[in-house]
Amino acid sequence: MGLMKNLHDKFFKAAFSDIETARGFLRHYLPEEVKKQVDLATLEQTQGSYVDRELKESHTDLLLRADIAGRKGYVYLLIEHKSYSRKSVILQLLKYMVKIWEKELQAGKKLSVIIPIVVYHGEERWGVEGRLSGLIEGYAELPETLWKYIPDYTYELHDLTSEEEGEHIESGEVKMTVYLFRTVVAPDKETILRRFEEAMQALKEASGRRDIEYLIDLGFQYLLSSKPEIELEELVEIARKFSEERGEQIVTLAERLIDKGMQKGREEGLKEGLKEGLKEGLEKGLERGLEKGIASGVEKGKNEILWKLIITHPVRGCNSKINKRCEAFEYLHSARKDSVVLTE
Repeated sequence: MGLMKNLHDKFFKAAFSDIETARGFLRHYLPEEVKKQVDLATLEQTQGSYVDRELKESHTDLLLRADIAGRKGYVYLLIEHKSYSRKSVILQLLKYMVKIWEKELQAGKKLSVIIPIVVYHGEERWGVEGRLSGLIEGYAELPETLWKYIPDYTYELHDLTSEEEGEHIESGEVKMTVYLFRTVVAPDKETILRRFEEAMQALKEASGRRDIEYLIDLGFQYLLSSKPEIELEELVEIARKFSEERGEQIVTLAERLIDKGMQKGREEGLKEGLKEGLKEGLEKGLERGLEKGIASGVEKGKNEILWKLIITHPVRGCNSKINKRCEAFEYLHSARKDSVVLTE
């Protein structure tokens, strides 16, 4: 998983795992008639992810439990952060909900109501069909008698690329989160700085809870890592308009990211050096081993030939220096210290 994907997941989950932030988000974005059925006071986070492994680069999810119409139910948040919207998302979302239901069935429970919400965080405007039936060819012209065989559902969509997104949000934490998400996908520098200023204004309106400092820090880190083309001084100048403390926080965070990058560079350099050293060592070792093996093989082969020479042509004594069989015997006798029995 890449750095940006990791930061994206962390920021999204940190934001919506905070129950007050999640409650504020749902209070603002759920349709009024749906909100009346959801007891937000019972909202709580659950563990686990239902996203397919191959789609984790573009999907992040979070399952929240709440009482819906007097019974236990779920709000399923799926954030789509591909640079473009995909028609398949409605099928993927259904697949994830089926996984949740399968888990309930395995536990011997009846299926719960699930309210699916897609938070789109791409660069283009969302242009995907909002109902499953909309993907079925000629659905509207089909006889109503066939509709009962076709599963259909819809989802709530919140497109963070919209300029209207984030307006009239009461919760400062939610507004800050939405504006930071929108800042990251801004198309140009001017829009990035304007949206960042909106995020800082929203932060000023936040409740002042100290337990969201981690979220704020993570949001700044997310922005600094995703928009390296923006000068640090520009962000600090905007932040200081609202709070000197926030300006210093960004400076400190940037220094920490630089140190982390340098440390990572050193570690990667060390790993590369060790890898090259190991490779070179293996090559030299193989070369030396090959040389030694060849020499040993030659020596062994020569010994075997000499032994065969002696055995094939035995001698009783070796008085002549020019007798090759005698030379062979003397060589092997001195080299191997073996006792040799010569036969007539």
